[in-house]
Amino acid sequence: MAVKKQPFVNYTLEEDKLDMKSIVKTIRLNQKDQDMIRRSKLLLQQPKDTSTMRQLMEIGYYTLHHSLEGHILKKILNNLRRNKRLGIVEVE
Repeated sequence: MAVKKQPFVNYTLEEDKLDMKSIVKTIRLNQKDQDMIRRSKLLLQQPKDTSTMRQLMEIGYYTLHHSLEGHILKKILNNLRRNKRLGIVEVE
């Protein structure tokens, strides 16, 4: 039987937090930014906002620093493959 977790309750121990390498950033998005995220979700075939923002950040990084075309195509095709496996027919 699975353990039900309550929303907004921290289940991570303080000593485990010290080992974590990631950080949490809080951002505020205006309506224009929200529309860009929504359109990008459709283009990238990514159902989650956070994953879309992470992929847009990665694409922006590669745009500035590396070759771009193959990386974007790889991201979109990987998203389509994952969506098919998870049963997500169309990203809204």
